[in-house]
Amino acid sequence: MECRINPAAPPKSVLRTSGCLQMTCEKPQHASAQLSAAPARVAFLGPIGTYSHEVTQKRFPGQDYTLEPYASIHEAVHALLPPSPTQQGRPRASWAVVPLENSYFGPVLETRQVLEEPLVIRHTRTLDERISLNVHHCLIARIPAALSSPSTPSDPLPPIRKIFSHPQVINLSYRSISNRPNVCFATPIELLLRRGWNRRQRALGQCRQYIADHYPQAQTVATSSTAEAAALVADDASRSSLAIGSPSCITYFPQLFVLQFNIQDAGKENVTTFIVLKSIN
Repeated sequence: MECRINPAAPPKSVLRTSGCLQMTCEKPQHASAQLSAAPARVAFLGPIGTYSHEVTQKRFPGQDYTLEPYASIHEAVHALLPPSPTQQGRPRASWAVVPLENSYFGPVLETRQVLEEPLVIRHTRTLDERISLNVHHCLIARIPAALSSPSTPSDPLPPIRKIFSHPQVINLSYRSISNRPNVCFATPIELLLRRGWNRRQRALGQCRQYIADHYPQAQTVATSSTAEAAALVADDASRSSLAIGSPSCITYFPQLFVLQFNIQDAGKENVTTFIVLKSIN
């Protein structure tokens, strides 16, 4: 994975490691922060193990920050707002990291919409930087129960019946269901729609061609996130299912291993851009 932070002003220094360009930035300071031992809260689109989580970890590393996943972009941004009278006692986040656009799927509509809300305009500020994530999808499988380490290519998987992933990865759209009898849902359709599942229906699927070429008989199953897809495969003792997601996702699921890297149809052109918001007032 390549993650680039592009501030409006030149960064303090530029480092090259493992062929990836990384930029160091000034350490963020909350507007109301004083000398305090309490770590700053950072909201992001969860759950843990997603690409959003990976970007947030790189942008806000160390013990100075507490990373908090939220179920939607709307909830992550609203965590920056002062608590309402009915929310007294709710901790307020200092920062939020949310996706802004994808090179294949275009703008993230939920982000655009929430940034136009009057309370969000009043109580938050968008930093003058963009974080570009070059998305590299991988195929994830479960380790055989008899092994304590990932299996080798000589240890064949049983016939694959299901492939789990976020709808944008497997290119599903609401209107396509009637023509796709091999599609089902691990997450209620209302939640998928709320998280942008129906966005840019005509866009090319990020892994559609790979699935068609290698697993034409497998049923594609839509999940609310790539991390949820990994969790479902980790729970599948039959090992007849696979997940598509971030290579770093297996850090949180010791039962899983990467079967194949870089399976996205888009190659190196699949880039998601994130923004950082700060709470003010």
